[in-house]
Amino acid sequence: MDKDNARLLSDYRYHLKVERNLSVNSVSAYCSDISHYMENAGSNVAKASGKDIAAYLSTLSCKIGSRSQARTISALRSFYDFLILEGERKDNPCDSIDNPKIGRRLPEVLSVEEVEAIIASVHTDSWQGLRDRAILELLYGCGLRVSEACTLKIRPRHWKGRQGETGAVGQDGGGGGGRVSCREAAERWSAVGRHPFTEP
Repeated sequence: MDKDNARLLSDYRYHLKVERNLSVNSVSAYCSDISHYMENAGSNVAKASGKDIAAYLSTLSCKIGSRSQARTISALRSFYDFLILEGERKDNPCDSIDNPKIGRRLPEVLSVEEVEAIIASVHTDSWQGLRDRAILELLYGCGLRVSEACTLKIRPRHWKGRQGETGAVGQDGGGGGGRVSCREAAERWSAVGRHPFTEP
């Protein structure tokens, strides 16, 4: 890397760290992308055109995925915005560059056997075990997010024809609706495990 590029990279790193107050990991990732770009683009990066950027990105397209390409474009766009602020140039050559389309990946899920093994691994001979077992059954049985499980409320409700008049764990749904959680696990914990300070 020549001296001019090294100076620009050093100034850019300072800009990200001090002026934009980015995290250490973000600064490292952005500067890594720009350093790689400089090593491949030569000594005239401050005067690069949109075609130059596109040519560089085309060399990466067969080596990295679309998400990494999008991050590289973001780093380049940020770098040239910085050069504009520094008076090194008047326009951003990345303005003509489109971000690659990023497909949504299907989430990886556990099999029924794996979930059953996890639940069965919890010992229920203590209030902690009853609590953990209830939480796992709630998460899996109702498809709750962790944030939803953290805001669960125990309150009386009437579920006629199914539960009768009994206490149930409820999670408010969209539009004021609700979902009933795994009742039996919650009741076992409620009966034995909701008083952790009773044990020495």
